[in-house]
Amino acid sequence: MKQMTFLLIMVSVQNIGLAQNRISDSNVESFLQIKSQAASDSVMIRWAMNNAICWKKSLKYGFNIYRKTVFRNGDYLRNEKFERLNQHPIIPITKNKWKLKVNDSPMAAVVAQAIYGEDFILEDDEINISQIFSKAEELNRRFGFALFAIDQDFNIALLAGLGFVDRQVKADEQYIYKVFSAMPETDLAYPEPALAFVNLSKTTELPAPSGLIAYRLGNKGMIQWNNSKEFSELYSSYFIERSVDGKIFYRVSEVPFAQTDSQLNKTLKFTDILQDSSKTYHYRIIGKTIFNSIGKPSSMVKLKEVNRTKVYPDLLEPIIWKDSVRLNWKYYIRKTDSIIKFQILSSATPTGAFLIKIDSIASEQRRLDYRNQYSVEYIKVRVLLSQNEYVDSNTRLIQIADTIPPQIPKNLKIILKTNRIVNLKWNLVADPDILGYDIYRAKKDGDIKTKLNVSPIKIDTFNDSLLKGDFISKYRYYIKAIDRKFNESDFSKEVVVDFPDIIKPTSPLINKYQVNKDCIILSWVNSSSNDVQSIQLFRSIVKEGQKGDTVLIKNLPVDFKLPFKDEKLKGANEYYYFLKAIDSSGNISSPSPGISVKIAPQFQREALKFFKATPDFKFKLIDLSWDANRNGLISIALYRKVGDGKLSLYKRIPYNQNHFTDRDIVINSNYEYMLRLIYNDGSQSFSNKIQVNY
Repeated sequence: MKQMTFLLIMVSVQNIGLAQNRISDSNVESFLQIKSQAASDSVMIRWAMNNAICWKKSLKYGFNIYRKTVFRNGDYLRNEKFERLNQHPIIPITKNKWKLKVNDSPMAAVVAQAIYGEDFILEDDEINISQIFSKAEELNRRFGFALFAIDQDFNIALLAGLGFVDRQVKADEQYIYKVFSAMPETDLAYPEPALAFVNLSKTTELPAPSGLIAYRLGNKGMIQWNNSKEFSELYSSYFIERSVDGKIFYRVSEVPFAQTDSQLNKTLKFTDILQDSSKTYHYRIIGKTIFNSIGKPSSMVKLKEVNRTKVYPDLLEPIIWKDSVRLNWKYYIRKTDSIIKFQILSSATPTGAFLIKIDSIASEQRRLDYRNQYSVEYIKVRVLLSQNEYVDSNTRLIQIADTIPPQIPKNLKIILKTNRIVNLKWNLVADPDILGYDIYRAKKDGDIKTKLNVSPIKIDTFNDSLLKGDFISKYRYYIKAIDRKFNESDFSKEVVVDFPDIIKPTSPLINKYQVNKDCIILSWVNSSSNDVQSIQLFRSIVKEGQKGDTVLIKNLPVDFKLPFKDEKLKGANEYYYFLKAIDSSGNISSPSPGISVKIAPQFQREALKFFKATPDFKFKLIDLSWDANRNGLISIALYRKVGDGKLSLYKRIPYNQNHFTDRDIVINSNYEYMLRLIYNDGSQSFSNKIQVNY
């Protein structure tokens, strides 16, 4: 029976999927991340934000999702626009609705706690919430707790306002999805939108996990497998399955094993308690994505026996008060054992190098008190059996309450700046529990400071490689110190770096042209550089394969409304065009790739005499046929008008074809058709217009 009680949940976890790349510092620029998965009849969309402030405000404002169709039947659609798919902003369901959903999934209770943590919690012996808390201890914000849980169940993502299913899709179409925050754009937490391209015709099979190993330690089955980047970026959790006969497998738990951020790109480990140690067991692993999709099972492995003859010390739960720690451990001495001494080992991380913290503890001693200078450390007890032989206990985490921020780093300075690479150096802070340093950059005084490093920097230097396409000439840098309890110092004094703008802009690109009787119409894609002020259009006339003098046709502002008409032509010639971009510092881009356009003598041929349309009501089609002079014919264009619409280009037909079947027909409609034949000498011929009442 589930009961409602009150609790404020503060959690600290990072998970894979969309949760793994989040940043919890409120000073960073907000942005959205998006993932998608296509099925034959639907598209699933998941998104998340990169910081807790943005998440908190998004609970109120929600999100809007837009879709644009970019390809249909392989044809690029140029004039399609984004359409909004949701009628109202997508937000989490209400507290009362969450109460009705907690029976469906353990993760529903977790997310409800994270969103409504001040007055809503579920208690249930059947849901092992402590397991989720153990995975959540790496972060200190309920934001991470929510994303961790949402990554485990796509249905919960839908309830939490971070997922959407588009069922109005077609298999022959390709889409771009865009997710916008519905909060005011003036809000400092407003996130940059996210884009996803989806091709329904291309789906890939989810891979099977690899590197599975299983061995027995007493009544425990020790399972481990590969969690390299290939798998950690794809699967958010795994199902562990067990079999007695190697044929029929059962899941060890219906709740999948979820990896934490600290396990990314590493080997994953799981311990299975065996009910009957005399049986032979087989195991396999199955990956699960953030969209609840299940991958192929791994290869089956048999549980191997491991001979374990050594006796290991058992380090009990430490007792902590203020800055003092009491350690208690158990170690049973066998008659064959000879103990030299005990040692206490310490490490800043659970998988790091353990160094001797306290040496020469008497062999009969099983308790030790000491004062701890670190807010966080990991402890082991080592039994030295001889000078070359020892055994270590299990690892325990020591956490001392610490809310005091470290000292502000000093003497931040620039050592080297060249080729838009900035080398920063500073004095290390003397605090003993320093975890590292975070580096920030801003474009100008008062701008939001952008965090540059993913994890704290351990040393006193940092290289910032600025993008060559980034034309900002001045940057400000700052640094913070972070201790092992994630307390942050204030920002250091800023240092400023100035760059002269000597980088030429990227080149524009002519992407479209059209030939009319008296002009050539050009369109282009502007330079991607953000400080371009003008575009130059150049032209030359090609005679017998040789380009003549190059002439500047026009110097246009970068915001000129395209297309551009070149009306100063010199008759029927071959014209060669290219572009250059000029930025605010006078830097000129390299010439764009050029295009050649031929203006051929225009004359009209005799009209096409035979052009016939035959409707077929049984098979719902209209069959078109014609008889054309194919001597020099290079292209056939079919025009069509439906109802009261305009006659427009419908299909391009190979020149050697003399019929076409139109299957895109609607009953009780009027159709009008016309052909235009184009020849290699520039001439053209038109058919008469024929009408069909279908």
